Amino acid sequence: MNYYSGNKPRKLNGNIPTNLVQVTNNDTGAYVIANFFTQLVSVTAHDPEEITASNNFVRATMTSKISIDPSLRDTFNGYKSDDFNMYQAFKFSMKNFDENDAGANAKIIAGTSVNVDYSILNSSDTELSNAKISKTETLSEAKDSYMLMYPDSVYNYINSDTNGSITVKADISLTYGTAGIIDQFPERKDGDTKTGIGVNAASYVAYSQNNIENSSISENGDMPARRYYRKAMTVAQLNYNVAESTVLESKDSPFSQLGINAKDMTTEEMAITANAIYDLSALSRSAKDSGKKIQYTMRLYVKDNSGEYKQTNDISKYLSSFTLENATSSSGLNGKECVFTTNYNGEEQNTAVTKFTVKTGKAFEEQGLTYANYRVELTAVLLNDNNSVVNGTTSSDYVVYTNAKIETGFINS
Repeated sequence: MNYYSGNKPRKLNGNIPTNLVQVTNNDTGAYVIANFFTQLVSVTAHDPEEITASNNFVRATMTSKISIDPSLRDTFNGYKSDDFNMYQAFKFSMKNFDENDAGANAKIIAGTSVNVDYSILNSSDTELSNAKISKTETLSEAKDSYMLMYPDSVYNYINSDTNGSITVKADISLTYGTAGIIDQFPERKDGDTKTGIGVNAASYVAYSQNNIENSSISENGDMPARRYYRKAMTVAQLNYNVAESTVLESKDSPFSQLGINAKDMTTEEMAITANAIYDLSALSRSAKDSGKKIQYTMRLYVKDNSGEYKQTNDISKYLSSFTLENATSSSGLNGKECVFTTNYNGEEQNTAVTKFTVKTGKAFEEQGLTYANYRVELTAVLLNDNNSVVNGTTSSDYVVYTNAKIETGFINS
C-alpha cells in the first residue's frame, strides 16, 4: 500500500479500484471496500449422452451474467483508474459418477481437443457483434480443470450498457479419439442409469489476468443432470486368418487348408496354421505404457443343425493339439478354452502364430462326434502389472474349418 500523505483523497496505484481517504490525521488512512458486482452463472450440457466413435464429443454452454450495483456505479467509476481492466473466466470441470451415484473429481485427459466460442450479450440479450472470439487447442497433459478466459477486458461492455449488465457466454466442445473415449468415459452396462461423466463450471472475475483463478469474485454453477458415458468399446483390433505356409499344406492353395475330408485322408489328423495380428496402434500412450503382457484365449465352437455355433465343453475331443509360438500356456486342451500369455514391449502390432491339429476319421467317429463346421475363436487382451485388462484392448476374431466325410469318386469335374 502507498503511505498516505497530504490532505486530499487519492487513488492507489494498480488495477484494484480503491480510494484512500483521511480519517483523523495524516497518519491514518481508510480504504473503501464494497461488493460492487453480482454474477448469475448457468451451465447447460447438451445431447447426446452416449459417446461413440462417431459421436465423439461433449458440448456444453456456460453463461455468467455480470451486473454492477446501480447505486454504486458512479462510485466505482470514481475509484477506478483510467486504464482499469476487468477479466472473466470459466473454470470447466468434470465429475465421474458410478452406478451407485457416488461421484469423484475426474481429470480432463491429455489429447482432448477443446474448442471454445465466446460471445457477449447486453442486458437486452442482444449479442454484441464485435465481442465474438474463438479458441482451439489440444491438451498436452491431463488437467484437473480447464480455464476458459475471455481474452479481453469486459468492463467497458458493462459500463457501456444502459443497465450495467452483460452476459458472457462460452460454448465449449471437447472432442476425443477412440482411445480417449475409453480413457475419459466410464462404461455403462445394461440397467445402469447413473454411471457417467457430469460437467460443471464456475465463473471468476478479477482485475488482473494473472490473478483470475484465485479471485474471490466467483460463483459456481449448478451441475446439469446429464451424464456422458460409453458402452463397451475397443481400440484394439485382432485379425485371425489362415497363414500362407512355407510347406504346401494344400494341393491347390499356398494357404493352410480349412476343408478336411476324411475320405481323402491317409491319416486321422490334419494340421492347420493360422496367424493372429493384434493391432494396438490406436491405443493411447498411457495405455501402451501400462501394458506388460498379452493374453490370448482360444475357444472352439461347433455349428449345430439349427445353424448356430455352440461352444464345445472339451476341446481335446476335437483337437489333438493347439500351440501358440513363443507363448506360455496356462491351461491345456482339457476344457472349454486354452489360455496363453506373451510379453508385451510396447509394439503397435503383435503377431501370434497358432498351430492346431484337427481330429477326423475313425477316431473322431468313435467318440460320436459330428462332421460339421467348426469355429476357432481367438481373443486377445492387454494385461497390466496387476494382470488386469487394460481398458479397450479386448478384441476377438475367428477362423472356420470344415470337418467332413464326402465321397468324391462320382465327381467328374
